Amino acid sequence: MKSKKYNWKLHNKTIKHPYTGAKLDDRTCRNHGSCLRCRDDRLYRSHKKLRETQEKLMEFLEEKDEE
Repeated sequence: MKSKKYNWKLHNKTIKHPYTGAKLDDRTCRNHGSCLRCRDDRLYRSHKKLRETQEKLMEFLEEKDEE
């Protein structure tokens, strides 16, 4: 019985596509990237909640000062 050689080229299930667009130019612009656009898109909800909380705090402090 002959043993078959494993051909990695035929049996590799991962297909890597080349990076396109901004990902091609900037290494930091990838998944969970640190470029400004990616970071701001990723943290949009957190920044929105932070702004809302700060506004509520300022309103509370203004009401307290009026009393």
